[in-house]
Amino acid sequence: MKRKALIATMLTAVATLANISAFAQSPDTHGACISTETPSIDGDIPGSTYEWGILGGSEGDDWTLTPTTGTTVTIEWKTPGDYTLWSQETNQWGCIGPKTEIAVTVASFTVLDATTSICSTTQPGESGTPKDVVGITLPTEGSCNATHTYTIDKWIITSIDNIDQVTPGEDNAELNVDLTSADAIENDIYTNETAAPVTLTYHITPYAGTVEGSEFLVSVTVYPQVKAPKIKW
Repeated sequence: MKRKALIATMLTAVATLANISAFAQSPDTHGACISTETPSIDGDIPGSTYEWGILGGSEGDDWTLTPTTGTTVTIEWKTPGDYTLWSQETNQWGCIGPKTEIAVTVASFTVLDATTSICSTTQPGESGTPKDVVGITLPTEGSCNATHTYTIDKWIITSIDNIDQVTPGEDNAELNVDLTSADAIENDIYTNETAAPVTLTYHITPYAGTVEGSEFLVSVTVYPQVKAPKIKW
């Protein structure tokens, strides 16, 4: 009788170790977006409990984890960065297994850069408006890992490279203010009084609600000013 009980206990232990081993072979890395995910235990064992935790960042500010025990948890990733998600099993006899750790890289959404070229706007067009404007509409949708899309509703121009080499229009979009229209830079104009083209690079941060996206660039090459020709007799 004792022999049968011992064999049954050994078989249960082997099954437990097999399941722990299977979980320990989870992927070493995982890519996530600013979003909510629900990881779970693959092949959980009846009678066992599972504890979860996240290393890196600050709970509440960068992520939330609820609950911290169970076979399935909900994680809200709030801030891009590198984190470590771990889980650990305790079986029905109170024996604790090894931790499984997965390196998680959380990325924000991205949009494509844009490029254009314009002439110096020193002469009015036929309608009295400048002949050449930037003419670029800011992107209104971003994506992350090809699995999540974000509707962009705000843009902030943090800087413009080489802006000191040209003269911007008086009504150009301002820096470091909330821009809420996708055509915020569409009518920007510049005058280049140098002898060579000048490339301006807008550094723009997009937002989808409170979610900050990755900076994108808008490059605008401004050609030298064309001056009125001199006529001689």
